[in-house]
Order: sequence, then C-alpha cells, then structure tokens
Amino acid sequence: MRNALYSELNKINSSVKVYHISHPLKKKEPPFVILKMETEVQTRLSSFTPFSVFCYSKAGDLNTLDNLCGKIKNALNKKMINRVSDDTSFIIEYEGASADFVDDDFNAVCRKLSFKVPIFGNDFL
Repeated sequence: MRNALYSELNKINSSVKVYHISHPLKKKEPPFVILKMETEVQTRLSSFTPFSVFCYSKAGDLNTLDNLCGKIKNALNKKMINRVSDDTSFIIEYEGASADFVDDDFNAVCRKLSFKVPIFGNDFL
C-alpha cells in the first residue's frame, strides 16, 4: 500500500518532491510533501488504515499550500488504487485537514491531510 500511495503522490505534481516520514530531510527546500502511515484501527464495526500527507510550502506562501493540498485531496479522495506488489486494489477516503502550522526548521508553512483506507475482509497491508 505504501508504494502505491507514494507512486500516486508522485503523479500529482512532478515539481513537488514526495518523501516518507523516515527520510532524512535536512535542508530540503519547500514545496514538498511527506507521506506517513499511521496505526491501523480496528473497531467492532470497521477496520481501516489511516495515513497522513504533510504539505510543506515556503513560509508565507499560503496560495501554494492551498493549491498543493487541494490537488492532493482531489487526486486521492474516493480513488481506487492498485497495489504495486500484486493485483489487489484499495480505495482512499479523505478525513480532513489540520490547521496550518509553521515548521521553523524548514522555514515553511504546513498542513496535515488525513486519509483512511477501509479494510474489507482479510485485506490487510
């Protein structure tokens, strides 16, 4: 699932780099996005795998941040994606966005977009 999400994010805007949360990001220049897989949730009624996309834009450049977040939301929400490892697929649901925040290390303004992938039957990561 992670590889398929990474691939989809790379298709959205070729000028914006996509990184995984564990990638060393020292002195990267915004705009860029970071993909973070979250802890799987299992309840009595449903199971899903959440993930987040952190959008980074230069400090003060809210138009770029808004445009980037809008493109990612529109490209991923309700999209059926094929896994890279096999022929199975999964659907993505948009959950919402955080408030904007400032990351002084990158001199950037940021927003977290939250998504989830519902798990049906034995369809785990």
